[in-house]
Amino acid sequence: MAQIEVEIDPVLKKKSIEMQLVASSKEEAGGSYIKNQNDVQQTSIFGVLVPLIKINNTVIDFMEIEEFTLRSRGPLPELSLSFYDHFNLIENFSTPGNDNYVLVQIIPPFDNAYKKINLEFYISDISITNKFVSIVGIYKVPEFLSSRFKSLGYMDTHELCREISTETGLGFASNVKECSDARWVYCDHISYNDLLRREIRFSGGKTTEIFDWWVDFWDYINLVNIYERYNSIDRPEDMKIWVGNTIMKDVTEGNKITPFLTHCILTNSKAFSSEDLTIVNYSIVNPSGSQVGQGTDKVYSIYDKELGEYKDVLIQDGDVQQDIFRKYEYVGETYGEYNYLLSEKLRNAYLQKINTETLEVTLANPLLGITRGSKVDVVIYDDDTNFNIAQSLADEIGVANPTNSNISLNEEADGEPPFDDGYGGFHIKKQLSGQYYVLGVEINYSDGNWENVLTLARPASSKYNPLLSLEDNTNQPRQATQGSTEQTTVGL
Repeated sequence: MAQIEVEIDPVLKKKSIEMQLVASSKEEAGGSYIKNQNDVQQTSIFGVLVPLIKINNTVIDFMEIEEFTLRSRGPLPELSLSFYDHFNLIENFSTPGNDNYVLVQIIPPFDNAYKKINLEFYISDISITNKFVSIVGIYKVPEFLSSRFKSLGYMDTHELCREISTETGLGFASNVKECSDARWVYCDHISYNDLLRREIRFSGGKTTEIFDWWVDFWDYINLVNIYERYNSIDRPEDMKIWVGNTIMKDVTEGNKITPFLTHCILTNSKAFSSEDLTIVNYSIVNPSGSQVGQGTDKVYSIYDKELGEYKDVLIQDGDVQQDIFRKYEYVGETYGEYNYLLSEKLRNAYLQKINTETLEVTLANPLLGITRGSKVDVVIYDDDTNFNIAQSLADEIGVANPTNSNISLNEEADGEPPFDDGYGGFHIKKQLSGQYYVLGVEINYSDGNWENVLTLARPASSKYNPLLSLEDNTNQPRQATQGSTEQTTVGL
């Protein structure tokens, strides 16, 4: 099963931020006038325009925010924030530690689709210079970060995450139903956060069981078999996302966004520059040689205790059909029934491989439906200077609005490969387009504008091969599993 499913919802009690609107006359507000404005509190319509921030019991005026970054790339959410404190309200909170915290909320642009982000952070570092405040926050869940001494018994990684979720009040989401990595687990005067960081190194133990974990923006512990998720090919119905009908900067009560459900295709086409799924800019990060190269497999020599001999274990990148084993020289020793050495080597090599070459794309607004572990289709063009050419292409393949269609790069429309090139100045960048796995999410706010930066990766088998035709590239045989139609972590 490729999709990440919710198993336990979080039960943490969180504080809220209420924002009362400033009263204005009917003449000033025009069509957005609200008769009894003093009674109107924060709604999704107004909240989505800015990040809502409270330090202890002091709400920070969004007009004073210089930079705001919320990131999910490591095990825990990360926060950095800078703002101008005109009235020295934060001067008394200038000591890092457990007594001072930051509450952050990001509200979806429309109701009844996605949950708002509502996170708390300890202030781990703070500096104040001429009323300019810079803060770094550490994710705050006391039960998850407190040290304890406890024997958790004989369990596998899935059972461990469920146990920690139950004890801490965090939610739990996973695409792992069972695993063969049971061992004795001790929490020896460390936190559950540190315990998971340690135990995940020894999880899995097979070339097709490479586990990773993180806490997402909605307080769920995610345990994911990233080998399965990374190599799976999701269908368009698995990649549905709620978006607005346009990117709106000035949303008012009288001018609400009307959401619709669409296939998640990210594109840099100027023809769709008013859409939520438009890529503002993109870049290749840490390219490993040729961008279209395939075959980045690695071999580690591991002792097989059951057979009493040493094997070369080939760690796949998706383009090799089976593992290769052969006898090899002595490289180490394992103890007990569980092969810790194999587990750690497999995981470290695989994480290194999928991080070797990534694609970073920037969207104009936070899209709460695209989370870490999601799959997205990407369509990038070399030269998109003519709106009419772009629209004629969309018409020719039978798509009134490509971001509102069910066509993916792995399907055909009317017998022709979708988004074929050869239309004058409208050429698809084949070596970068395709289906990607979301490795990380970063939400930025600066100078009154949002940015949503996604770090994407894909296996070698799905990269474009210049020796093949477009049709052959979109229909390459893969050893990947097809995704299911189950709901992902953040849904309706």
